[in-house]
Amino acid sequence: MLGIHLSWVFMGPVYPWPAIGMANNDNKMGTSSQAASDAARERIFHELLQQATEQWLGQLSALLKHSDDLFFDLSNRANSNTEQNCYFEAMRETREKSDAIIARFRKSLAAILAQAQSVDSKTDHGNTKSSSTTRTLELLQPEELEQNVAIAGIVSKCRGIHGVRLNATGYRLGWLVHQPLTERNNPLDPQQLCHAFTQALQAAKLHIKARLVLFKQFDQYLVQPLPALLDQLDARLDALGYVPTPPPAQEPSKASSEAAKPHDMHARDFEDLSSLLSQLRTLGVSIPSAPRLGHLNHGPAIDSQELMENITRLQSLYTHKQQGGAKEIRAVVQHILSQRNRSGHPASLAPLDEDVINLVALFFDFVLDDNTLPTCIKLLISRLQLQTLKAALANPSFFDDPQHPARYFIESLAAAGMGCSDDNMEDALLQSLQQSVQTILDDTRHPEEAFTRQCERIRGILQHEQRKATLIEKRTRDAASGQARARHARQQVQTHLYQALRDRYLPESVSNFLCTTWRDVMFQVLLKFGDSSLEWDESILVINELLDISTQVRKAGSETIIRESIPAVLGHISNLGKKAATPTATSSPTFLKLEATCQQWLKGEGTQALMVPLSPLHVEALGQSLANTIGSWDEEIAIEREEKKYASLSFDAIRLADALQPGTWVYRTNPLQLDQGQRCKLAAKIEETDTFIFVDANGFRLFELARRSVAYELQRGRMKPLASGPLFERAFDSISSQIGKLTDEITSTH
Repeated sequence: MLGIHLSWVFMGPVYPWPAIGMANNDNKMGTSSQAASDAARERIFHELLQQATEQWLGQLSALLKHSDDLFFDLSNRANSNTEQNCYFEAMRETREKSDAIIARFRKSLAAILAQAQSVDSKTDHGNTKSSSTTRTLELLQPEELEQNVAIAGIVSKCRGIHGVRLNATGYRLGWLVHQPLTERNNPLDPQQLCHAFTQALQAAKLHIKARLVLFKQFDQYLVQPLPALLDQLDARLDALGYVPTPPPAQEPSKASSEAAKPHDMHARDFEDLSSLLSQLRTLGVSIPSAPRLGHLNHGPAIDSQELMENITRLQSLYTHKQQGGAKEIRAVVQHILSQRNRSGHPASLAPLDEDVINLVALFFDFVLDDNTLPTCIKLLISRLQLQTLKAALANPSFFDDPQHPARYFIESLAAAGMGCSDDNMEDALLQSLQQSVQTILDDTRHPEEAFTRQCERIRGILQHEQRKATLIEKRTRDAASGQARARHARQQVQTHLYQALRDRYLPESVSNFLCTTWRDVMFQVLLKFGDSSLEWDESILVINELLDISTQVRKAGSETIIRESIPAVLGHISNLGKKAATPTATSSPTFLKLEATCQQWLKGEGTQALMVPLSPLHVEALGQSLANTIGSWDEEIAIEREEKKYASLSFDAIRLADALQPGTWVYRTNPLQLDQGQRCKLAAKIEETDTFIFVDANGFRLFELARRSVAYELQRGRMKPLASGPLFERAFDSISSQIGKLTDEITSTH
């Protein structure tokens, strides 16, 4: 969504800016003069939008011309007959229906332009929004869902980058027609362009794969060049004297923004949190999970230093426990107050100390309930309750300072433990963390100094582990990317060769060479130089030349052509073999047999050699099989099963999968054992294969999933992103929200 809110409001058809050639004669203007001014403005509005329309139509025409070659190239790279037919049909449809697509696009743009000028456009768009909202509640078909995801991505990206420019130019254009132009009726907005393109594509029958390809091209040809068009329109307006500019977006005042914030705002500093607790004390209530410890007794407030000494004295009862309890802090404080009561010298807690105790206790409650952390790390952090409490009592800046040693140490534990497993308690990193925690617990007299010393130790450990994991993860990512590129290149080579040879009868020496040696040379050429290189074109030329020579040898009078062609093709083979670093290309047995056949042809011999179709071995070498070429029953059933599996995918699930960024931790449930799962991190998104690579905490590859499979698992709840962000930030947000809601409930009942 566009992160800009316009602070201006159109109040009516009267605008304060001067029109072309009009002087402000004390605001005295006749009716005819006003009508002439309005007509001049509308004429300029039409001219500007017509300029934009013609530019878009030219860009669309270029897009359709380019798509012809693009679909042909995609069909050559297709992995199956079905996919190949899909792109061939798309190539034919866009070629035959290009005029109809352009005509419908022009018509849709005209409708959008008319809507922008309509006085009732605001109402109409409101109805559109209502119907759109209703539509989003319906179960979308998978194809429509995929298309909506593509459109939403194009629109959000454009608005996010160029939103301010779009609003500013739309503001100036709206002034011309006395009509506010917003995202919903601005003809320049990417949403309007995508809608027009969607309507235009209805002129052709296209598979969803082909439509998605066209939407990517649409983004490149029409949406991404929008800033240049906006520059042209603004320059034209400036030259004509139409110079109103939108007022700068004003930041809301601090007072108003604070008043607008609910209680679950991000109140993180101690003063705000303490204030919320003070409100509860005033109302005479307590948080259910945090009893009002200070009012257990009615004596004078216990001195803070005495309180800390008592905590230290009782701490030995807890420090040697292997895991801390959820109520450890409250149990210790209640024990101290109860002892004072039994001794005949009752004491209470000072409000400040009570707030510190309750907030620290609530923090550890949050930690133990946080599903983001593995249980072993939660228990390890919870063992630090009393040491953390003493550090906070000694220095309340603990709540405000993210670099406080206690906070830094606990945050480091949480970050290091994201990839830890409860099933592997012998993990070296986990044991090192346990050692640091125990060292802090042993120093009961100087908790803050203990935290400081261990911060240095854990910082070194984590930096070492992170460097090692980053290196392994990079290797994993590079390997996965390389494998994907190699897989894609191999499929592209095999498909191209199969398409060229499948219906041809050739000498066996030619087929053997092309299906083995030359296949490998083309593979290396594609990886090294790419499919837009002269080397790739030369590798294809070798295929065409060998096919042509194989045909010419059986024709009378073709001796001259053969004598000229054979040295040339052998030269191309030798040249490309060297460039592709495959020296065996000209020393392999298949090449030697091909060369012998060529020498026979040069001598006029072997012209009656047996011509045979591709053998099963050749077909298999090109990544095909007889079952694949005719479409086996098992394959069709598997495809149908996959399509049914993904048919229920929702828009939100696909968007959530697309929103996952490399570095995000997720928890994946074992589909066979729902009570078990694993923590893993998204290491990379491989664009060539549209797959996601997941690794463990050490950076080693765990598994690879297709994008739609990730969306499916997210939708089914078998994969859940783990909350990101500092632990204390999330905890204090939760605490302030909890206290605020309770305060609201109490005040509303009174």
